[in-house]
Amino acid sequence: MINRTLTLREAANVNDFAGFGTLEGVLRAIHQQDAPPQDRTAPSGQSFVQCRSLHISADHLLIHLVGYTPDDLIQVLPVNEPGVQLAEAPAGMEFLDGEMMLHVRGNSVLICRCGLPDGAFMAYVEYFAAAMGQAAGAVHFALGKRVDVDKLALIAEEGVHKLRMNAVAHAVSTEGGGRTTVIEKVTGTILDEIKDLLAIEHALPEEAENLKVEVSLSFDKRKGTQVDRDSLQQLAETVLDQGDDGFQIETMTGRKVRAADILLSKTVAMQKFGKSVHHQEAWGHLVTFDQELRAPENG
Repeated sequence: MINRTLTLREAANVNDFAGFGTLEGVLRAIHQQDAPPQDRTAPSGQSFVQCRSLHISADHLLIHLVGYTPDDLIQVLPVNEPGVQLAEAPAGMEFLDGEMMLHVRGNSVLICRCGLPDGAFMAYVEYFAAAMGQAAGAVHFALGKRVDVDKLALIAEEGVHKLRMNAVAHAVSTEGGGRTTVIEKVTGTILDEIKDLLAIEHALPEEAENLKVEVSLSFDKRKGTQVDRDSLQQLAETVLDQGDDGFQIETMTGRKVRAADILLSKTVAMQKFGKSVHHQEAWGHLVTFDQELRAPENG
């Protein structure tokens, strides 16, 4: 088995995706005709991105993208000889650079990434939109991490597993000004203790931006009491409410909450398929994750 992380992204385009309304609308237009993979291949730098498999449902699309570099060589290790050598792909084949499996509904994009960057997906969409006559950049989009979810409600519902706080040392030193937020007080107090242990009496210079103080508090689900859990929950809610930047909260389900965004993700175990996973199994997990995210309890 191998673990893979499924991640939710939101596609953003400044002009309503050139009249298609959503990224899903663009993809439906691109894939109106049932074409073989070689006709669903787009250039991406020195490489190519190809749609190997596609499933179109009434309310979403499932896409399997792969990347490859023509006539590429890979390093191999001779078992009984020193050094490394270069090997060619078998006749009529190319080595895989990476792949990704996607579930697209509206502008919501669930991704199972296996070595292929987001830019390859963007290049694929823009290339075929241009082939349909769209102006250059008309469907150019970004895949953002921010999702409109009530952060306090999220951590209250799922519970807090870990709270990480950090700050630039100078900013929370006694010379750097007052300590008003929880993060400033906690990291500042630890900085004071470190300075005492190291017998540092001088003030920290403002130029020392790379010196940071980080504190991590976590709840052990196997041994922790309800009092421990409630205390960490209350502290996390206070940090979140104060709006300071230097924190990350991890819920009991593994979701990450930061000051600027909430990254919704899920780690699943799948059967190994070489060094990757099979796209059909990944699609199944993406469909399940989509259903979980849209369930009434998740808004």
